Amino acid sequence: ADFIAVYETILGDLAELLVYPGIEYDKSLDIRPNVEFATPKKRDFNKIVNLILKRVHELNYTYTRKYDPNHLVMGAFFKPYNFNLEMYDTIAPYVDVLSPQMLDLYIWHYDAALPVQEIYERTGKPIYISDQYIGTMNPKTRHLPQISYPSADTDADRGAVLYRHVQKALAHPEVLGITFCTLLWDQPDPSGHHYGDGGMFDKEGNETTEYTKYVRAITRLKYELREKAYTEDD
Repeated sequence: ADFIAVYETILGDLAELLVYPGIEYDKSLDIRPNVEFATPKKRDFNKIVNLILKRVHELNYTYTRKYDPNHLVMGAFFKPYNFNLEMYDTIAPYVDVLSPQMLDLYIWHYDAALPVQEIYERTGKPIYISDQYIGTMNPKTRHLPQISYPSADTDADRGAVLYRHVQKALAHPEVLGITFCTLLWDQPDPSGHHYGDGGMFDKEGNETTEYTKYVRAITRLKYELREKAYTEDD
């Protein structure tokens, strides 16, 4: 009861978790990267979240290793805009690879890139960018107010964004690879979560060549870009 009162969850008791799919809480407690925990309440909330993260990843690691000792454990693919550095420390012992979704946090109006090198130095674990978003592209819906992701005007523009993200990922020796959200297929529902975004192929399997030319170009260059000696300016 005290926990519920302090953290303002909408659940009256744990039994309600069986019928309710999630927990909502006081949004002022939201965790952001590198933000100081100015109040005891925020510090406590961060500790609680870290305890949950530890237990979930510990269970996953223990039973994965038990039944499949050689399985690559990548952990949850999480949004890095509400993941602080302490959380990477917490889950690192229970994964082989860390799997934040994005290389940058700009689309959430947070002025920072993912601190790849610092995360690697703290944890000793390589990073796989697990769900990089490259912008919505649907002329009928892209200007709707609920769309918070950046937009592209054409398939060529979206392909160029993909190309640049792969370049950025390959510039970091700590990054093993990158996958993209809504990359392969057209999204069928224009009113759905991704608003009918176009992919490399339409629903009939026809290739979107304005888009895939960038995929082919970056694929041809990936080893060259990985081996390039980058400077601070790059």
